[in-house]
Amino acid sequence: MRQRSWARGATLSRDGQWLAVSEIGLALHVFDTRSGARRTTLQPQWLEAFYHLDFSPDGDRLAAGNGEGTVAVWEVETGRLLVGLPRQGPDVNLAWQGSRLITTDGEANIRIWDGLSGTLIRAWKRSAPVWFLAVSPDWRRVVTDSARVSVVGYDSALCEIWDAQTGSSLLTLREHAEPLNAMTFSADGLSSPPRRSI
Repeated sequence: MRQRSWARGATLSRDGQWLAVSEIGLALHVFDTRSGARRTTLQPQWLEAFYHLDFSPDGDRLAAGNGEGTVAVWEVETGRLLVGLPRQGPDVNLAWQGSRLITTDGEANIRIWDGLSGTLIRAWKRSAPVWFLAVSPDWRRVVTDSARVSVVGYDSALCEIWDAQTGSSLLTLREHAEPLNAMTFSADGLSSPPRRSI
């Protein structure tokens, strides 16, 4: 598997069959992990590279977000652009929740979209920019990490678990002073150990 420039982001499909890689040069590539062959090359029409990538659970669609607030969904088999969501705040994060797509941004918004039509289903707002998110395996809960940047560092760092159906907060953790670098749920979906790289 070769590319012409540095990668900005990468993700594997749930079954491990596909690897998506985004280049600084804007192109998105999908590789077959068994053969190493390039399956599809996507040439987005936007001017900033995509760095948050996620395959739909069935591996048929690839969603990508960039620092300008653009989110798009492509069909992996054909490379066809399926959905371009309305412009959002900067530094978009995203994750699939079944057939739905969850996005967060640097303006503290959390939104749930229909991943097929691009219709907004639900939206709520945090008190600080959202840095990272993860979705539980059963798609019922969402965990986000948010914090404000000040002249002396970070302020109001919060890790919260939400009910994905209602948008209500289920649990708030305040034990960290800085934004987390990654979060994930356990396989049973009952816990979400935060991780901070050193």
